[in-house]
Order: sequence, then C-alpha cells, then structure tokens
Amino acid sequence: HESIPVYANIYTPNSHPPKAYADVATYIAAQGYTQIKLYPFTSKTTVDEGVAILEAVNDAVGADVDLAVDLWRHASPARALKLARAIEQFDLMWLEDPFAPTDAASMRYLRDAIEQPLLTGETLPTRREFTELFERRAVDIVNPDICLSGILEIQAIAAMAEPFYIAVSPHNSNSMALGTAAAVHAGVGIPNLAPVEYFPFFETALDDVCSGRLSVKAGKIVAPETPGLGVTFDDGAMTRFRV
Repeated sequence: HESIPVYANIYTPNSHPPKAYADVATYIAAQGYTQIKLYPFTSKTTVDEGVAILEAVNDAVGADVDLAVDLWRHASPARALKLARAIEQFDLMWLEDPFAPTDAASMRYLRDAIEQPLLTGETLPTRREFTELFERRAVDIVNPDICLSGILEIQAIAAMAEPFYIAVSPHNSNSMALGTAAAVHAGVGIPNLAPVEYFPFFETALDDVCSGRLSVKAGKIVAPETPGLGVTFDDGAMTRFRV
C-alpha cells in the first residue's frame, strides 16, 4: 500500500446526549474522515439509549461515513446479541470487543448469530494468542496493538489471519506520533489490511517533543519515504518524562 486508511476514534469517558455525539461526528467528518468509531453503549446504557446515539450520528454524517461500535468488553453473550440485532439497521463496519478476546467460544457464538463483522484482539500480544480465534473462525477482523505486538509480529499475525479471510486493523491508542508511524509501516506490507485506529483529538499531544508526525488527509496517511519510522524525538524535551 502507498497510503494507509485510518478511522477516527471519538472515544469519550463520559456519557453524552445523542446530539453531542452527532456534533462531534459531524466535526470529524468535516475533516475528511470517512470512518468513525464510537462507544454508544456502556454497562449502564440501555439498548434504546445506545440506538438513539447511533441514529443521531448516522443521520448527522450520512451514508458517506461508515461507523463502527466498540462495546469495550462490557457485554454478556445475551446482551451483545440483543445490542447487535438492535443496531443491524446501521450497517456497521464492525462490532468490537463484546467480550474479552480470550473468550473465543463466545465470539464464535455471537459471530454465527449476527450480521455485522466482529472484531477483537487488542490485548493479545503474539500470533500464538490469536490461534484459537482463527481456528474457530470466531471473528472477521482482528486488531493487534502496534505498541504491544510491534511491526514484525503484527505482520506475522496478518499472514496467519489471511488464509482464514480475516482482516487486520492495527490498534493504536498509545501515540498518534510514534505509534501511528509504526502502524503505517506495518500496514504497508499487509494485504488483508483494515483501517488503522487514529485519535484526531490526541494527534498533537507529542508535537512539543516530536517532529515529523504523519498527517491524515481524506482519511488516509501516505506512507513516508524518510528514514526509519519518519519521526524524530527531541531528547532534551523528553527529559521531563524521565522516572
């Protein structure tokens, strides 16, 4: 790949009314993002409340923006099934982490019962931990974390996933500078690549200690041709992080 697609994660730790989610999604879509992930359901959110959030966001961004939903391992199999069926109308990119990724049996149960693609895997470090998910054909997409697994291991996981028709969407929640650069380099060599995670609201967090941060344009990052990962850290500015 010469460029890597990214999706915008608009995570918030707090509950908000549907219009607030819709306003954020509208702002993100206006920046050129065509894929957005959100968290409309928490352990305390009712099905109707979550559906109302998704409906507001979907209406606000329109058909040109695809949505994904992360359940953040809050659900039981019964609740996950109920939620998935309630939101089938939104034709999601995927439903993420209804349970822990170590629960391959429940993943397979849910995958067989729902229409949406199912995604998991951010806490699994190596290809060995993904084996059961692949062999059970329990998911459609996996998201190994770039900072947990690293470039070579993610590429190995992707190669292992490909014969099972499973795509790979690198999880990237730790750094929009170094982590994103590493995920882009990993993604260049992955044929079964799904979009890389990106947090637009955190992207400038390391700009005072790092130069060369890769920029997103129209929902994609062009693979850099500069040496290494393409980013450079200021050792002097980094001293404040010393422990």
